[in-house]
Amino acid sequence: MAQLSALSGVSVASLIVLLGGCTAQPTARAPADATDLEAQSAREPGLSGSSGTSLVREAPRRVGDRLVHRYSGTYRSEPLVIAEEVVAQEGDVLVVDFTVLEGDAPQKLRVRMSVRSERVIAVSKIQADVERPASSLDYERLLEKTAFSTDQNRGLVSRRPRTCLIGPSEFDCVESQFDVKVAGQEGTLLVSRHPGLARDIAGEVTAVDGTVLYKADLIEFERGALSADTDAPVAFGETPAWAEK
Repeated sequence: MAQLSALSGVSVASLIVLLGGCTAQPTARAPADATDLEAQSAREPGLSGSSGTSLVREAPRRVGDRLVHRYSGTYRSEPLVIAEEVVAQEGDVLVVDFTVLEGDAPQKLRVRMSVRSERVIAVSKIQADVERPASSLDYERLLEKTAFSTDQNRGLVSRRPRTCLIGPSEFDCVESQFDVKVAGQEGTLLVSRHPGLARDIAGEVTAVDGTVLYKADLIEFERGALSADTDAPVAFGETPAWAEK
């Protein structure tokens, strides 16, 4: 079974995550060459990121990054919107805020993760502008909201250039099509990737009758500016004592 999701990161993963982040201690991994990546992409489609493995990002997160993803399809009763913003860097730790637009009131999580591996270090909830300790399970539950499982991926069928939209802006993308099985029936997975942005920006699982089972779209994207000294951290404030435990 291949589990699909969509929350930012690297592609070529059986777990599609456009939010990204790691929840388990990463293991060492040698960088894959272009041939290995191409071969793997034909076997395992991915939007972005992975939960529980070390990440080798083509475009690492940096302060000022802001992404908004929308999830829809029959896998949910109503669309879900999640905004992700890298608000600070505290030494070797990134501070990433996730705002979930679901139900009557927005929910906000602040996740501290390693700059290098994006392993989750601490999670807190933001309530009335007050940061309160939370659990990594809260972040896992957020990832689960974006997840969708297929029974089988039968491999790459085609790859073609196309025009993608992020808000009102048009981008040149490459769309990859994969044959999948969902609930015992034939289906199609489409993944649209922007090589220049070094990220996947859309994914869709469709049943044989045309029903959209799962759809993830990047609807807003803003890249943070590089600092003059890339080694100098951008201060956000002191890390709470509970986050250092």
